[in-house]
Order: sequence, then C-alpha cells, then structure tokens
Amino acid sequence: MISLSASAVEVVKAAMSRADRAAEGLRLVAGEGARDALQVVLHLDVARADDMVIEQGGLKLFVDDRSRRFADGLRIDFVASRGAGDGGFVVAADVVRPDRLA
Repeated sequence: MISLSASAVEVVKAAMSRADRAAEGLRLVAGEGARDALQVVLHLDVARADDMVIEQGGLKLFVDDRSRRFADGLRIDFVASRGAGDGGFVVAADVVRPDRLA
C-alpha cells in the first residue's frame, strides 16, 4: 500500500487548484534508477484505463502497471523548508525489498 501524509495531500490539492490544465490527481511513476536505486517521479495527471487508483484525504493517486511493483510500501510526505516558503516531497520505503529491483 502507498500512503500520503496529510501535508502531501494538502499541497497537491492546492497545486491542482492552480494548475493550467485539468488534473484529477497525482501520478506516481516508479522504476529502477542508477545503481539499482529506486527512482520516483510525481506529477499532476488524469486517470488512465490501467491505473491502480488510491484515494486518500479526497486526493486520487494514480499508479500504472509498470510502477506497481516498485511502489508498494512507499510513504509520500511534504516537508516545508525553513524560512524560504518552499519545500519538497519526501518519498520513503517502509521496507527495501530485493524484488523491487529484480
């Protein structure tokens, strides 16, 4: 299961309200990166026919078939930086599983 923190949900909903094009939720794309590291990309998107859709706090998270095996157990949070008003998403795995990168 993938989980989103309340702060991540809040930030994504705010971004969706300001987006130039229609977005139904947040897409998570995951796969193998350099040196067998897990690489994750997040962006606003619409649902596709083969997506797994996870809804948390009224926000839809879309995960395609190829990303599913990498995404199980991920936790997505948004952490604000001090003073600058910016911040970023932090993606962490509950457990590192060798089959994610096999």
